[in-house]
Amino acid sequence: MTEVLVKAQMIRRLLTPLLIVAAFSSALAQTDPPSPNRSCFRGRPLTECRSFWITEASYSVRLSSVDRQVSFEPGGWFLPTVELGGMRNLNGRVAVGASIGAGFLGDFYLAAKPRVRLWLSPKASLDLSPGLMLGGRTGIQRFTADASLMWSDRVGVTAHSFVVPVTTFPAGEQVIRNRRTVYLGLRLGSKLGVGGAAADALGFLAVIGAYFIACANNGCD
Repeated sequence: MTEVLVKAQMIRRLLTPLLIVAAFSSALAQTDPPSPNRSCFRGRPLTECRSFWITEASYSVRLSSVDRQVSFEPGGWFLPTVELGGMRNLNGRVAVGASIGAGFLGDFYLAAKPRVRLWLSPKASLDLSPGLMLGGRTGIQRFTADASLMWSDRVGVTAHSFVVPVTTFPAGEQVIRNRRTVYLGLRLGSKLGVGGAAADALGFLAVIGAYFIACANNGCD
């Protein structure tokens, strides 16, 4: 019996330091926050990331009704866009950055966009992004404005606003005036945004391929 007690005491003495180290390590793991100095692929607040990438794709439909008096208005009912850029957290609530966007509004266009992100919670964010169009149909006003409400920087809703010229013929005379057009739709971010952009690129190549095949078979002017 004495020998058993001695062995039990030896085991206890060996295990006690190990248990203390394990408990201390567990406490550190629970209280030590993630490093805020790293760069992340998916957007997160300052407690987790100092900076992060913007990789987004959106698919929107036009909300503005078609004026029956309008003879011509640029842009269709569907607007696909992609964006690539980066942002930096200034504090726990605000991040700033910029991106380059591309879309199809009657013609293919590019746009340079400064961006401000407001962290509504660790998961929810609101992005406000005025923009300057670098290409597209002649006559379209160059200023745009976007707003997006995202969840975990993966999925959300977005609104695009453009000012486009519309043509009417009151009393038989041609009149061109500016009209605001608004699109609302789904926005994908992070890896989902990369997947959406890749799908857009494949779709664009498929359309171009179909056009050239049709031209080869039937001829094009």
